Amino acid sequence: MINQRLLTEGATPCTTVYETKNYSTFTMHEFNRNIKTSKIEALKKSYSAFGQQVPILVSSKGVIFDGNHRFYACKELDMLFKFIITDEVDEDLIRNLNNTQHNWTIQDFIDSNAKKGNKNYIQVLRLSKKYGIRPAVMARTLAKQGKGTSDIKNGKMILHPKSFLESFLEYHKRFVFLRRFKDAYFMQALFEVWSTKNVDEDRLYQQIVKNMEMFEFSIPYRDAVERMRNNYNHNLKKEENMI
Repeated sequence: MINQRLLTEGATPCTTVYETKNYSTFTMHEFNRNIKTSKIEALKKSYSAFGQQVPILVSSKGVIFDGNHRFYACKELDMLFKFIITDEVDEDLIRNLNNTQHNWTIQDFIDSNAKKGNKNYIQVLRLSKKYGIRPAVMARTLAKQGKGTSDIKNGKMILHPKSFLESFLEYHKRFVFLRRFKDAYFMQALFEVWSTKNVDEDRLYQQIVKNMEMFEFSIPYRDAVERMRNNYNHNLKKEENMI
Protein backbone atom coordinates (compact mmCIF):
# COMPACT_ATOMS: atom_id res chain seq x y z
CA MET A 1 0.00 0.00 0.00
CA ILE A 2 1.29 3.46 -0.94
CA ASN A 3 1.83 5.90 1.88
CA GLN A 4 -0.74 8.57 1.00
CA ARG A 5 1.54 11.32 2.32
CA LEU A 6 3.71 10.67 -0.75
CA LEU A 7 0.81 11.74 -2.98
CA THR A 8 0.07 15.01 -1.21
CA GLU A 9 1.83 18.36 -1.25
CA GLY A 10 1.29 18.77 -4.98
CA ALA A 11 2.75 15.42 -6.07
CA THR A 12 1.65 14.61 -9.63
CA PRO A 13 2.64 11.99 -12.24
CA CYS A 14 5.35 13.38 -14.50
CA THR A 15 6.06 10.60 -16.98
CA THR A 16 4.92 7.22 -18.23
CA VAL A 17 6.92 4.03 -17.97
CA TYR A 18 6.29 1.56 -20.80
CA GLU A 19 7.32 -2.06 -21.13
CA THR A 20 7.71 -4.31 -24.15
CA LYS A 21 9.53 -7.32 -25.59
CA ASN A 22 9.66 -5.83 -29.08
CA TYR A 23 13.45 -5.59 -29.01
CA SER A 24 13.90 -5.11 -32.76
CA THR A 25 12.23 -1.68 -32.59
CA PHE A 26 15.13 -0.19 -30.63
CA THR A 27 18.61 0.91 -31.66
CA MET A 28 21.66 2.17 -29.74
CA HIS A 29 22.84 5.75 -29.68
CA GLU A 30 26.20 6.09 -31.45
CA PHE A 31 27.83 7.55 -28.33
CA ASN A 32 26.86 4.72 -25.99
CA ARG A 33 29.76 2.98 -24.30
CA ASN A 34 31.01 -0.37 -25.53
CA ILE A 35 29.04 -3.37 -24.36
CA LYS A 36 30.67 -5.44 -21.59
CA THR A 37 29.53 -9.05 -21.23
CA SER A 38 30.39 -9.08 -17.52
CA LYS A 39 28.07 -6.11 -16.91
CA ILE A 40 25.22 -7.82 -18.77
CA GLU A 41 25.72 -11.05 -16.82
CA ALA A 42 25.65 -9.16 -13.51
CA LEU A 43 22.41 -7.42 -14.50
CA LYS A 44 20.85 -10.72 -15.61
CA LYS A 45 21.46 -12.19 -12.17
CA SER A 46 19.89 -9.15 -10.54
CA TYR A 47 16.90 -9.08 -12.90
CA SER A 48 16.28 -12.80 -12.46
CA ALA A 49 15.93 -12.22 -8.72
CA PHE A 50 14.39 -8.76 -8.48
CA GLY A 51 13.32 -7.66 -11.97
CA GLN A 52 14.36 -4.49 -13.78
CA GLN A 53 14.00 -1.60 -11.35
CA VAL A 54 15.49 1.28 -13.41
CA PRO A 55 13.83 2.11 -16.76
CA ILE A 56 15.80 2.71 -19.96
CA LEU A 57 15.69 6.18 -21.57
CA VAL A 58 14.83 6.24 -25.28
CA SER A 59 13.89 8.81 -27.89
CA SER A 60 10.54 8.78 -29.70
CA LYS A 61 12.38 7.07 -32.56
CA GLY A 62 13.44 4.19 -30.34
CA VAL A 63 17.08 5.22 -29.91
CA ILE A 64 18.47 4.16 -26.53
CA PHE A 65 20.71 6.82 -25.05
CA ASP A 66 20.87 5.51 -21.48
CA GLY A 67 20.57 1.86 -20.48
CA ASN A 68 22.11 -0.23 -23.24
CA HIS A 69 23.35 -2.88 -20.77
CA ARG A 70 19.90 -3.02 -19.17
CA PHE A 71 18.38 -3.51 -22.62
CA TYR A 72 20.63 -6.43 -23.52
CA ALA A 73 20.16 -8.06 -20.11
CA CYS A 74 16.39 -8.02 -20.56
CA LYS A 75 16.68 -9.23 -24.14
CA GLU A 76 18.85 -12.20 -23.20
CA LEU A 77 16.39 -13.12 -20.45
CA ASP A 78 13.49 -12.70 -22.91
CA MET A 79 11.67 -10.53 -20.39
CA LEU A 80 9.65 -7.35 -20.72
CA PHE A 81 11.87 -4.32 -20.32
CA LYS A 82 10.80 -0.95 -18.95
CA PHE A 83 11.55 2.30 -20.74
CA ILE A 84 10.72 6.01 -20.70
CA ILE A 85 10.33 8.08 -23.86
CA THR A 86 11.84 11.55 -24.03
CA ASP A 87 13.12 13.75 -26.83
CA GLU A 88 14.63 16.32 -24.46
CA VAL A 89 18.08 14.98 -25.08
CA ASP A 90 21.23 16.28 -26.74
CA GLU A 91 24.94 15.54 -26.60
CA ASP A 92 25.37 17.62 -23.43
CA LEU A 93 22.70 15.63 -21.61
CA ILE A 94 24.22 12.34 -22.71
CA ARG A 95 27.62 13.52 -21.47
CA ASN A 96 26.08 14.59 -18.15
CA LEU A 97 24.37 11.23 -17.75
CA ASN A 98 27.65 9.51 -18.46
CA ASN A 99 29.55 11.63 -15.96
CA THR A 100 27.10 10.86 -13.17
CA GLN A 101 27.03 7.11 -13.83
CA HIS A 102 29.39 5.67 -11.25
CA ASN A 103 29.70 2.41 -13.17
CA TRP A 104 31.24 4.16 -16.17
CA THR A 105 34.99 3.61 -16.21
CA ILE A 106 37.63 5.92 -17.68
CA GLN A 107 37.95 3.36 -20.48
CA ASP A 108 34.23 3.85 -21.26
CA PHE A 109 34.65 7.63 -21.48
CA ILE A 110 37.68 7.26 -23.74
CA ASP A 111 35.86 4.83 -26.04
CA SER A 112 32.77 7.06 -26.16
CA ASN A 113 34.71 10.21 -27.03
CA ALA A 114 36.76 8.34 -29.62
CA LYS A 115 33.50 7.24 -31.27
CA LYS A 116 32.56 10.91 -31.55
CA GLY A 117 35.69 11.46 -33.62
CA ASN A 118 37.68 13.31 -30.97
CA LYS A 119 41.26 13.06 -32.24
CA ASN A 120 42.85 13.18 -28.79
CA TYR A 121 40.91 10.14 -27.62
CA ILE A 122 41.56 8.29 -30.85
CA GLN A 123 45.25 9.02 -30.34
CA VAL A 124 45.12 7.57 -26.81
CA LEU A 125 43.60 4.33 -28.10
CA ARG A 126 46.17 4.12 -30.89
CA LEU A 127 49.11 4.67 -28.52
CA SER A 128 47.64 2.24 -25.99
CA LYS A 129 47.48 -0.49 -28.58
CA LYS A 130 50.96 0.26 -29.91
CA TYR A 131 52.69 0.29 -26.51
CA GLY A 132 50.50 -2.19 -24.62
CA ILE A 133 49.39 0.23 -21.92
CA ARG A 134 45.85 0.54 -20.60
CA PRO A 135 44.02 3.53 -22.16
CA ALA A 136 43.05 4.92 -18.74
CA VAL A 137 46.70 5.01 -17.65
CA MET A 138 47.78 6.44 -21.00
CA ALA A 139 45.19 9.23 -20.84
CA ARG A 140 45.94 10.26 -17.27
CA THR A 141 49.67 10.27 -18.01
CA LEU A 142 49.69 12.17 -21.28
CA ALA A 143 46.88 14.72 -20.85
CA LYS A 144 48.07 18.32 -20.71
CA GLN A 145 45.57 19.22 -17.98
CA GLY A 146 47.15 17.00 -15.33
CA LYS A 147 46.37 13.67 -13.71
CA GLY A 148 42.67 14.18 -12.88
CA THR A 149 39.77 12.58 -14.72
CA SER A 150 37.16 15.34 -15.07
CA ASP A 151 38.45 16.64 -18.42
CA ILE A 152 38.79 13.07 -19.70
CA LYS A 153 35.16 12.41 -18.81
CA ASN A 154 33.92 15.70 -20.26
CA GLY A 155 35.56 15.19 -23.64
CA LYS A 156 37.98 18.06 -23.02
CA MET A 157 41.23 16.12 -22.77
CA ILE A 158 44.08 17.67 -24.76
CA LEU A 159 47.32 15.83 -25.52
CA HIS A 160 50.84 17.05 -26.07
CA PRO A 161 52.17 16.88 -29.67
CA LYS A 162 52.42 13.36 -31.08
CA SER A 163 56.21 13.42 -31.54
CA PHE A 164 56.70 14.50 -27.92
CA LEU A 165 54.46 11.70 -26.63
CA GLU A 166 56.11 9.02 -28.72
CA SER A 167 59.56 10.18 -27.60
CA PHE A 168 58.47 9.66 -24.00
CA LEU A 169 56.82 6.30 -24.68
CA GLU A 170 59.95 5.01 -26.40
CA TYR A 171 61.99 6.16 -23.41
CA HIS A 172 59.51 4.54 -21.03
CA LYS A 173 60.11 1.17 -22.72
CA ARG A 174 63.62 1.17 -21.25
CA PHE A 175 62.10 0.45 -17.84
CA VAL A 176 60.55 -2.87 -18.83
CA PHE A 177 62.63 -4.59 -16.13
CA LEU A 178 60.49 -2.92 -13.46
CA ARG A 179 57.52 -5.01 -12.38
CA ARG A 180 55.27 -1.97 -12.19
CA PHE A 181 56.61 0.09 -15.08
CA LYS A 182 53.14 0.20 -16.70
CA ASP A 183 51.37 1.26 -13.50
CA ALA A 184 49.83 4.71 -13.41
CA TYR A 185 51.92 6.02 -10.52
CA PHE A 186 55.23 5.17 -12.23
CA MET A 187 54.26 6.35 -15.71
CA GLN A 188 52.84 9.64 -14.46
CA ALA A 189 55.85 10.35 -12.27
CA LEU A 190 58.33 9.43 -15.00
CA PHE A 191 56.53 11.62 -17.52
CA GLU A 192 56.61 14.63 -15.20
CA VAL A 193 60.30 14.25 -14.38
CA TRP A 194 61.29 13.36 -17.95
CA SER A 195 59.45 16.49 -19.17
CA THR A 196 61.54 18.74 -16.93
CA LYS A 197 63.65 21.21 -18.88
CA ASN A 198 67.26 20.12 -19.49
CA VAL A 199 66.82 16.71 -17.87
CA ASP A 200 69.54 14.19 -18.77
CA GLU A 201 67.64 11.08 -19.90
CA ASP A 202 70.56 8.73 -19.34
CA ARG A 203 71.20 10.00 -15.82
CA LEU A 204 67.53 9.71 -14.97
CA TYR A 205 67.52 6.13 -16.23
CA GLN A 206 70.71 5.21 -14.36
CA GLN A 207 69.49 6.68 -11.09
CA ILE A 208 66.19 4.83 -11.29
CA VAL A 209 68.06 1.59 -12.05
CA LYS A 210 70.34 2.13 -9.02
CA ASN A 211 67.31 2.67 -6.78
CA MET A 212 64.84 0.36 -8.46
CA GLU A 213 63.72 -1.12 -5.14
CA MET A 214 62.02 2.23 -4.45
CA PHE A 215 59.60 1.60 -7.31
CA GLU A 216 58.82 -2.08 -6.84
CA PHE A 217 55.65 -1.33 -4.91
CA SER A 218 52.77 1.02 -5.67
CA ILE A 219 53.18 4.41 -4.02
CA PRO A 220 51.44 7.80 -4.43
CA TYR A 221 52.35 9.51 -7.68
CA ARG A 222 53.75 12.57 -5.90
CA ASP A 223 56.01 10.39 -3.75
CA ALA A 224 57.36 8.72 -6.89
CA VAL A 225 58.11 12.14 -8.43
CA GLU A 226 59.97 13.22 -5.30
CA ARG A 227 62.04 10.02 -5.23
CA MET A 228 62.99 10.35 -8.89
CA ARG A 229 64.03 13.97 -8.45
CA ASN A 230 66.01 13.29 -5.27
CA ASN A 231 67.82 10.36 -6.88
CA TYR A 232 68.57 12.40 -9.99
CA ASN A 233 69.97 15.33 -7.98
CA HIS A 234 72.06 13.16 -5.65
CA ASN A 235 75.78 14.09 -5.80
CA LEU A 236 75.21 16.84 -8.39
CA LYS A 237 77.45 19.73 -7.41
CA LYS A 238 76.06 22.41 -9.70
CA GLU A 239 72.61 23.65 -8.86
CA GLU A 240 71.88 24.47 -12.50
CA ASN A 241 72.18 20.77 -13.32
CA MET A 242 69.51 19.81 -10.80
CA ILE A 243 65.84 19.32 -11.61
